[in-house]
Amino acid sequence: MFSFSLSLPKFARTKEKAISVDSQTQPTVLPLNICMRLYEIDGRYKAFEVSVSVPGIGNFRTLIHAESAADAQRAAEHLYGRKRISTVRRYVPETQAPKTPEQQRIQALTQQAKQYRAMAQQERAKLAIKKARQTPKAAAPPAIKPIQSIS
Repeated sequence: MFSFSLSLPKFARTKEKAISVDSQTQPTVLPLNICMRLYEIDGRYKAFEVSVSVPGIGNFRTLIHAESAADAQRAAEHLYGRKRISTVRRYVPETQAPKTPEQQRIQALTQQAKQYRAMAQQERAKLAIKKARQTPKAAAPPAIKPIQSIS
């Protein structure tokens, strides 16, 4: 069994609604998510990478979600024609190559440097607050003496 991604016609999209009920608010009517694919809901479907050769266009690769490689093969043959399919294999996303010990060490040192910079900044802030608390408040200016008259 294989799957295709289908989208609802416009008249059906406007009628599809869902009711969202929250304990603290009034029920609200929301449009349904009509763009979900079957493989996003059902975990039985796996991704298969299919290599296709189409005259006039060239060679390309595409993903087909199906339960098995045979189902993916049949779906690809149905879409592109029997003789145009060259390979069907399980799709595995490319992962980054593991880091060498030197790269890991550099990354660890960089992280440590960031942590130490953050710690130093926190200490500076603490000292500034402490210093601000220790300085005495500005004393009131001395009282102005009245001018004595010369007589």
